[in-house]
Amino acid sequence: MRALMNFMHNRGWSFHILAEDCKTSLTGYRIVRDKEALLRIIEKLGGSVADAEIDIRRWNRGSVWIEPTPAQCKALGIR
Repeated sequence: MRALMNFMHNRGWSFHILAEDCKTSLTGYRIVRDKEALLRIIEKLGGSVADAEIDIRRWNRGSVWIEPTPAQCKALGIR
């Protein structure tokens, strides 16, 4: 499964996951405390940490394509 993970800094780092069509929300917003935790999640979900770091440095927000496994989808509540 391919999906888009959007993230932004707002009292911590919030993120949510969209379907490949970039319109359909697959999860609600989740919040992690720091950038390192966000980058670990991106890495575990098969996303590009390098691309995420570029977006973070430039905009303090961004998005990366991820490829979560079925088990990860279940853990994240992706429907």
